[in-house]
Amino acid sequence: MHVLSLPPAFVLSQDQTLKFNKTLIWLYWSRMNRREHSHLGNLMPW
Repeated sequence: MHVLSLPPAFVLSQDQTLKFNKTLIWLYWSRMNRREHSHLGNLMPW
């Protein structure tokens, strides 16, 4: 991506959007991971 041709406001908002998306992905992944662990815990009592 060629950043120099973009206006600074666009770069900033794009950066914030990327951070926001990473946070959403992390939250979703951690919830799914927690569900899998609780499900596996029910199947394997040790």
